[in-house]
Amino acid sequence: MKMSARELLEILAGVKTVAQFQENYGLDERSNPFRQMLREGRLISKVTVERRPEEDDDTVTIEFGKPDAAIAPFRILPSD
Repeated sequence: MKMSARELLEILAGVKTVAQFQENYGLDERSNPFRQMLREGRLISKVTVERRPEEDDDTVTIEFGKPDAAIAPFRILPSD
């Protein structure tokens, strides 16, 4: 997931709501990638900031790992 560094800070600071974030990116509850990753039990594994000095904002890239058994929904795998 890539997003504006400023927008991420505004969300974390409580200045911008999740509803505003979803509206800005054309998302709803089903298409919100953060909600989807949480439903799948996938935690954030890496965050990088791409500095963009020629623009007014930097870009944050958030990567997610594989499903984590500690938070992932329980599922029964098919037997061989």
